[in-house]
Amino acid sequence: MMVDNNFTESFNAWILEARAKPIIKIYTVNLEQKKCTCRIWDLLGIPCPHAIKALTHKKVDPITEMHWWYSKEAYILTYKNKMQLVRGQKFWKVDPSSAMLPPDVVKQLGRPKRRGIENQMKQ
Repeated sequence: MMVDNNFTESFNAWILEARAKPIIKIYTVNLEQKKCTCRIWDLLGIPCPHAIKALTHKKVDPITEMHWWYSKEAYILTYKNKMQLVRGQKFWKVDPSSAMLPPDVVKQLGRPKRRGIENQMKQ
């Protein structure tokens, strides 16, 4: 048995234009845990656009909610030690007894591999 009434046809005509449009995604922001369902804030440590909107609604500066590793203090701690320059190879001290030699060349067993067409064209 099939139900056919004007309500169903009216509803289908009403949503006809909306059927071709994508579904709107609603993101959920948790300001205490600093998380958003889009996961940008979780992954980068920088508030996503959804979190920024929620923070500005609560009158909180979004820059204060960035992760610590983006702070000036973290940058200074990262680069506080100077890199020591290494002089050129002619100044290296090499002990002949501990010098490394290249490995011995061993001829592989079996038929040699065929060269590809592109290698033959180069010659």
